[in-house]
Amino acid sequence: MLLTLFIAAMAGCLAWISFQKKQILETVFAFTANALVTVREKERLNPDECEDKIKVCFAGTGFPASRRGRANQCIWVSAGGSHILFDCGARATANLIEYAVPLDRITAVFISHYHSDHISGLGELMLQSWVAGRKEKLKIYGGPGIHNLVDGLNSQYKMDFEYRIAHHSEKLMPREAAGCVAVEFETCDKWEFEGGLCLECFAVEHCPVEPAYGFKLKFHDRSVVISGDTTICETVLVAAQDCDLLIHEAMAKELISILVNAWKNKNDRMSQLLEDIEDYHSDVTEVIALAESARVKHLALIHCAPGPDNPAIKRWFQMHKSSMPSRLLEDDDMYILPINSDEIIVGNSTEGRATPSLTFALKSCCCT
Repeated sequence: MLLTLFIAAMAGCLAWISFQKKQILETVFAFTANALVTVREKERLNPDECEDKIKVCFAGTGFPASRRGRANQCIWVSAGGSHILFDCGARATANLIEYAVPLDRITAVFISHYHSDHISGLGELMLQSWVAGRKEKLKIYGGPGIHNLVDGLNSQYKMDFEYRIAHHSEKLMPREAAGCVAVEFETCDKWEFEGGLCLECFAVEHCPVEPAYGFKLKFHDRSVVISGDTTICETVLVAAQDCDLLIHEAMAKELISILVNAWKNKNDRMSQLLEDIEDYHSDVTEVIALAESARVKHLALIHCAPGPDNPAIKRWFQMHKSSMPSRLLEDDDMYILPINSDEIIVGNSTEGRATPSLTFALKSCCCT
C-alpha cells in the first residue's frame, strides 16, 4: 500500500514538474516573440531605404552542387528606396527571411540566365513576398524565355494561391498580388528606378547558355558590377572599369581537373560532367587579372567551384592574392557603400539581430 502511494506521489510530482517546465517554456517563448515582433514592426514601419548608400546582401553564394549551409546564388541590392534581387536559387528565400529583408517591397527580380541554380527559389520568393504583404504581382525581368518561366511558375502555384485566398480571405491575400509577371529585356537595356538607382545589363559568355547577362548598378558616385555566370569576357572588363565592387564567379580549375581524374575509370559519366563545366566558367586567377586590369576597388568571389566549404579548398582560393581587397563570399555577407565616399563597409546581414531563427519561425508559420 505504501509503495503504491509512493509511486502515485512520485508520478504526481513528475507531472507537476513537467507542467511547470511547459509553463516556463511558454513564458520564455511569449516574451521573446513579443520583443521580436516589436522590433520587426518598428523596422517595417521605419525601414532603412538606403537613401545615402548602396547595400548589397548575399542570400546565396553557392554553385549547383553546394552543400547544406550555402544557398544557390541570390544577391539583394538596396539603394534610394529601390530593392532589386538578382537571381534566386534554392534555399535563398529562407535566408532572405532570416536576414529580415523587406520582401513585401521588392521592386524587381532580374534573372542572369535560366540555369536551375539561379531560378529554383523563385516560387518560394513569389509566395513569401505575397504573404509578407506585397501589393502587386512580383516583377521578374529576364531575356527571351522569361515568359515561359513566369507562366510555368504561375501555373505551378495556381492551386496554392486559391487555397490561401480561401483560407485567409482576399483582404489579407489579395488576388491581384498573387503570382508574378514577366518583363522581357534585351542586351544593353537600361533602367532608372525610384530614388535614382540606375541599372544596365550586358551580354556575357556562358555558351551554350543563351541569353546570359551581367549587370552594372550605379547610385550617385558608387557602382557595383555583377558578372553572372561567364568565362572571362570583354563586356565584364568594360563594365567593371574603376567600379567600387565587382562580384564575379570563380572556379579553381586545377582542383576541378584533379576531381575529373579522380572519377575517371570509376564513374566516367561524372568525370565527363565535371570536365564539361570547365569551359564556361572563369578560373580564379583569370578573375583576379581582370579585376586588376579594370582597376576594381574591391573584388568579391561568388559561385565558387569546388565549393570552398572545407579549409583546404578555401585556402586554395585565398592563396591567389590580388592587388585590391578581395573576399571569398559566404551566405549572410553584406557590403555597404556610402555615397560621396570611397568607403566600403564589409559585414553581415544578421549582425545585431536578435534570435534570427525565431524570426524565420514567426514569419513563415502561416505558410505551412
